[in-house]
Amino acid sequence: MRITIDAIMELKPCYRRKFLKKCFAGRSFVHPISIVNCKQVNNPDRIWLLSKLGIFDKKDCVSLAIQFAENVLHIFEENCPNDKRSRESIEAAKTWLRNPTEENRRTAYAAASNAGGADAAAYAAGAASASAAVASPSAYAAYTIIAARAASAAGATDADTKKEKEFQLNLIKNLLIEKGVK
Repeated sequence: MRITIDAIMELKPCYRRKFLKKCFAGRSFVHPISIVNCKQVNNPDRIWLLSKLGIFDKKDCVSLAIQFAENVLHIFEENCPNDKRSRESIEAAKTWLRNPTEENRRTAYAAASNAGGADAAAYAAGAASASAAVASPSAYAAYTIIAARAASAAGATDADTKKEKEFQLNLIKNLLIEKGVK
C-alpha cells in the first residue's frame, strides 16, 4: 500500500504538510511501515492514521488498547489490590473482541464508565473497554497509550518510560506484520 502526503492531508491530521514532507524524506509516497518507523510521529498518531487509512479496523484498535492497558494494570493493582474495576473493564473489552455483539458492547461501555478513575492505569483500562463500545475506537486506543505511559511514568525512570514506548511501538509493528502490511 502506497500512502501519499495528499492522502494523509485529506484525513485532516494535526501535522502540517511541511512536517510530513520531512517525514517522507523527499519521497512521493511511503508504506505503512515507514509511518510506524518515522521517529517524529508518536504512537497515538500512528494508530489514528493507520485506522483512518483502513489498515487497522475496530478490532485491531481494541486489541491494541487492551494490550496497552494490561501492560500497566499491575501498577494500579499494586496500589489498589481490592479494586477489580480496571481488570473487569479489560475483561469486558476482551469479551467484546471475542464476540462483538450489541450486548457485549453495552457491557464494555458500562465497565469503561465504572473503571476510569484518577489513576492513569485505571484510565487505560477504561479506555480499552471504551474502545470496544464506540464506533470509532482509534481515539480510545490512543488515549490508552497516553494513560499507559502516564501509569508507567508514575515513579518510573526515563528508561521505564522509554521501555513502555518501545513496547507499544513493537505491538503496532507486529500487528502490521500480522496483517501482511508493509
